[in-house]
Amino acid sequence: MKILQLIERLQKLAPLKQLSYPERSIANIEPLHSNLQNFELNTLYYGSTQVLSTLPQNANFLFQSNLASDLINIDNNNLIYVADHKFDIAVSIVKMALAEKKVIQDAKERLFDEVIKESSISSILYTAYGILGNPIALTDPTYRLLGFYPEKKINDPVWDSLYVRGFLEQDFVMMFETDKTKEKSLVSDRPIYLNWSWAQEIPRLSATVIDGKKIYGYLGIIEYNKPFSQADYEITHLVCKVLCSILKRKTTPASEPSILKQTFLANLLDGGISSEDTLQKTMARAKLPFKAPYCIFAAPLNFMKENTSLLTIAHNQLTLKIENIHLCTHGGYLVLLLFGKGIERSIKVTVDILKNLTIHFGVSNVYYELINSTIYYRQAIVANKIGRKIDRKKNYYKYENYVYQHLIESALKEESSLVFVYPGCKTLIEYDHKNKTNYAKTLHLYLTKYKNINDTSNELNIHRNTLTYRLKKCEEIAGFQLTNEMHCKHLQISLDILLYKEYL
Repeated sequence: MKILQLIERLQKLAPLKQLSYPERSIANIEPLHSNLQNFELNTLYYGSTQVLSTLPQNANFLFQSNLASDLINIDNNNLIYVADHKFDIAVSIVKMALAEKKVIQDAKERLFDEVIKESSISSILYTAYGILGNPIALTDPTYRLLGFYPEKKINDPVWDSLYVRGFLEQDFVMMFETDKTKEKSLVSDRPIYLNWSWAQEIPRLSATVIDGKKIYGYLGIIEYNKPFSQADYEITHLVCKVLCSILKRKTTPASEPSILKQTFLANLLDGGISSEDTLQKTMARAKLPFKAPYCIFAAPLNFMKENTSLLTIAHNQLTLKIENIHLCTHGGYLVLLLFGKGIERSIKVTVDILKNLTIHFGVSNVYYELINSTIYYRQAIVANKIGRKIDRKKNYYKYENYVYQHLIESALKEESSLVFVYPGCKTLIEYDHKNKTNYAKTLHLYLTKYKNINDTSNELNIHRNTLTYRLKKCEEIAGFQLTNEMHCKHLQISLDILLYKEYL
């Protein structure tokens, strides 16, 4: 620690000083005694001027009283002196400052080791927790959890929300906006101590992970296990720098003007908006023009890894040709929210653009309640996933075409297919495999055509009598009657499940 920094810590004690080497760093403090022979350049020696008759040159002293007139070499040293009744306090302050400096230096070395090892965010936060001794959490600019330690509830509303949901609901975000928490954090290049409003009961250090005007996330340390020390502020700042170096390589930053809008959209998609009141207040504050009806497109971002310009091209073409559209990246997807009057035209234009760019995507149903967007975001993702399993030649998957498959897939996650499938269907499929016939698929088509003989035979390009023979054969093999409506319903569901399982 620079000797001038130590003097700054002593300001309240009104120290006097005479510095020949003001830029010198001090690492240790030791008591002064008459037998002392060697004086280290980075050590501050403290005691009474009466101990020495002559000052050695090029040393650092904290004296208990005014300099004695018979001392020489006062022009070749760093001298600080404090009144007798304040001296013990001064020594304690210097010792504490140097101890903090050592803690900070040790922290810097440990964090630097994590950088050298190219450690994960989780590993760095674990190391930071070990240094700071208090719970620590990192989110992205939209308050999506990137990592925290310890991974448990601590009875703090903000922390526990991150633990349970993995993000902060819009009510918390609006709270940060209205009580100036976010504003104060952004204007400070150092961690700030929050102990007002929602943080009054459990204070915390808050810091923005930022590079210039590019925001990569927010770091919070909860004052939970022990009170903060002065060193904790500097260590938190160091942690921010380390995390920023990692996030710059892995994530896309946000700018302050767009963060509220991005956070709002993220919470829309994740179900983080609990009331219509919060929805309307946020839209008004962020000046968002969303009007019903709505539709969501979702395209996985992994297809753009080898062609990063594709995202830019898609953005430019879509925003040029469609007025009522908002684009964002969320949860590994490029997400498009279409809204307002003329949405059918907007959907058609969007489909054409994405098809031409060979981007595969899922599309939700059209809906009218914005607060329910998380449901339709899920529809778009599911449509893309199921559609890709069934037909990879397509790149446009509407959820309404895959509702039944989604229902089957959801059911099979809970129960074995044996619970649902009509026993004779398995017999029929085994017969086909053994005899190289297609009775099961013929029966399935017949049932999906509402037992229409003409439509089924036309699609199979066979005579009606041939179809009738095959259906009779199905009845014999599997042991059911096609005149029984309940049998037919059970058979169709069973064959739907068995045929869809081929794609799972």
